[in-house]
Amino acid sequence: SEACMGNRCKYSENCFVMRVKKAANEAKILIVNHHLLFSDIQVRLSSQNYDDAAVLPPYTRLIFDEAHGVEAAATSFFSENLNKFSINKQLNLLYRQRRKAAAGLLFSLHALSDSPIEMDEVVAALDQIKVNVQLLEDSALELFQNQFTWRLCEATAFSAGSILEKIEKLNVSIYEFVGLVRKVLDGVKDKDLELPSVWETKQVLKRIEAYGLLCKNFITWDERPNSVFWLEKRSLSSGGIFVRFIETPLQIASTMNAGVFEPMESVVCVSATLQVARDFSFWKYRTGLHFQDSTRINSGVFDSPFDYKNNVLFSVVTDAPFPTQNVFQNWLEQSLERLILASSGRTLVLFTSYDSLIYAYNYCSAKLIKNKIAVYKQGDDDRFRLLKKFKEEISSVLFATDSFWEGVDVPGESLSHVVIVKMPFPVPSDPVFQARSENIDKNGGKSFMELSVPESVIKFKQGFGRLMRSCKDRGCVTVLDNRLISKYYGKFFLESVP
Repeated sequence: SEACMGNRCKYSENCFVMRVKKAANEAKILIVNHHLLFSDIQVRLSSQNYDDAAVLPPYTRLIFDEAHGVEAAATSFFSENLNKFSINKQLNLLYRQRRKAAAGLLFSLHALSDSPIEMDEVVAALDQIKVNVQLLEDSALELFQNQFTWRLCEATAFSAGSILEKIEKLNVSIYEFVGLVRKVLDGVKDKDLELPSVWETKQVLKRIEAYGLLCKNFITWDERPNSVFWLEKRSLSSGGIFVRFIETPLQIASTMNAGVFEPMESVVCVSATLQVARDFSFWKYRTGLHFQDSTRINSGVFDSPFDYKNNVLFSVVTDAPFPTQNVFQNWLEQSLERLILASSGRTLVLFTSYDSLIYAYNYCSAKLIKNKIAVYKQGDDDRFRLLKKFKEEISSVLFATDSFWEGVDVPGESLSHVVIVKMPFPVPSDPVFQARSENIDKNGGKSFMELSVPESVIKFKQGFGRLMRSCKDRGCVTVLDNRLISKYYGKFFLESVP
């Protein structure tokens, strides 16, 4: 999208995108997703300009719906990452070889330039980036063969030598290649600088330079205490794997304060799950609202119109084994079968582990199908189609994890029973969560109570909220994790639901 020339483009008058942007400029209200909003905020933060159009037209008031997800959305947006596919995609826009034919923006650029740099020299430098990015990937896969994530920190720095060495080589090759292309650009006449091929080449170079900057940040990771540097293995649909190299902000509170709360005339944040045990403090602190003068902040709780007292049975199993015990999975499978049969399907089962989900599904499905209950599991189909089947088939059960804890809206009889298998604590091995926990502990706090429990409570409330979707709804929420009543922190969960 950044390669769009806007009004410089000769087709701009008839362009659908430009018409939409013009309509947006004239609108009083814009509805955008969090990602688009943060891309606009990023531009405004770097330019300190809130009066002119950036990605979006100027605005002075914001309403965040589903505001409990703001920290995760901002963390995702302000993270930078590279992998061999993302780099090669940009390089292939500049030059690609197909059998005996070659194409790409570099040919157009070279034809317009009187630079002495030869095409062969530029192509050789481009190929060297591809070689170095593959060497980096190989080194990373060798380092953490049996892990899916790996964090660069003091504890792992010694073993990271080979990776940092390969990142440095990649950075040098990016720097050399960009330098050569810049020299070719310098040879383009002023009258040709607005040509689409030249414009687009500049945008591609900016992206490649951003990858070089990320490499440089990785190399100097120990000088950047406000960032988390980590690697992640991802699977391909073809069955292969690749590695992402990611830099994530340790916290987004200061960015949110500077880019959102401080410059806006008003910001309204709305969600059913902003509180932990009737208190907004956790959310305020994580999103940077605590930096603001308290006189600027109004908060309120508006009771749900749903009749929880008469329409919901909330049960916690008291005689279950602890989820940390080996016998829990066997007990879980037998219990789920009985619970689902008792409610004639109509059940959403929320897991925290996909492996546990698979085992439970395999154990229960045959007997449930025999009792004319349709059985669906996450991963069998597209999320939208899966929910559509679950809605339409009243006597059915859906085994789901993670993304189904929120955003599932099934009013009526089809969803009359929500089973929460375990309290949804964050995965302790997650690199960003790990780094944030360590930072809290290092500063004298207690990460379990200040981060793990509040995050889990908010997700638990989201899961609980899948049951009641209209004033006519009724049903049960069953929790199979008795830590909710046997552990001291369980009260924060119980105090957070109606």
